[in-house]
Amino acid sequence: MKAQQKKHLKQFGITLLALVAVNVIGSYFFKRFDLTQDKRYTLSETSLEILKSIDSPLYIDVFLDGQFPGEFKRLQAETKQLLEEYKAYNSNIIFQFVNPLEKEEEREATMKMLYQ
Repeated sequence: MKAQQKKHLKQFGITLLALVAVNVIGSYFFKRFDLTQDKRYTLSETSLEILKSIDSPLYIDVFLDGQFPGEFKRLQAETKQLLEEYKAYNSNIIFQFVNPLEKEEEREATMKMLYQ
């Protein structure tokens, strides 16, 4: 019984070590695979060139935070996914989602600014 427990413990240790090693090695390499037929989630060469040319922080405020109907939730999720993709290629991309109507005292001024 003890020999079998040692064997299982050894197998578990080797498996755990292999997983940690793969994770560490994978953190040094960045590669994404787009398996969609129309390459929907692949950035164009022009987009990649623009992302590579950004050498100082680029702050992006996205006014898509808050409670929305289903269509806007999808837009919110896809926008976040695209911005995360940009950030993966260039760490100078900094974005935040903002609820423009969150602060009661600033709501009217914000709405005027957004409708101009």
